[in-house]
Amino acid sequence: MLFSVIPRGYHPAPIYRRRSFQNARLVRVIPTAPGPRAPVSCRRVGCLVALCCCLFSGVSRAEIRCHYEYGGQATILEVAPDVDPYRAPVLKIGSYLMFRVVWQTTPPAHAAVHTYVYVDTGDAPIILQQGSWSLPQINAAHYGFTGRQRVYEPARDSELQYWCESSATDTRAP
Repeated sequence: MLFSVIPRGYHPAPIYRRRSFQNARLVRVIPTAPGPRAPVSCRRVGCLVALCCCLFSGVSRAEIRCHYEYGGQATILEVAPDVDPYRAPVLKIGSYLMFRVVWQTTPPAHAAVHTYVYVDTGDAPIILQQGSWSLPQINAAHYGFTGRQRVYEPARDSELQYWCESSATDTRAP
């Protein structure tokens, strides 16, 4: 029994092969000649362009930035994801306040951003404020996903203002 595979284009030299060692019949296989290419869909091109834009612009990886202001000086803190939340660094602000931001990524069910503001009393730090925001978060119109947070220290009348944003959407305070 003979069968043939007919390509789009004509190929003049068919190739004969045996189907198996037990069956001695020959099978005629006609190799396909390179025919005209199918047009590339616009959807594929659009996906490729979007992928390249994400890869080369750095948007593909998420980042969290916390903006804080103390004593009239504004600073931006880049927060890195942390596997162990107890090893996150504590930032000394001024001579009396300490600020810690933890971006907890594991386990995924408990992914969140935690903020802590402490007072350095000399003996042991005392917590003034603790905040937690589950992830993923979408930035609000102003002051990121945390909103503007104000922490007051009563003994020295100092104030810390901060807010955190995700880099997935570029939202800035007015």
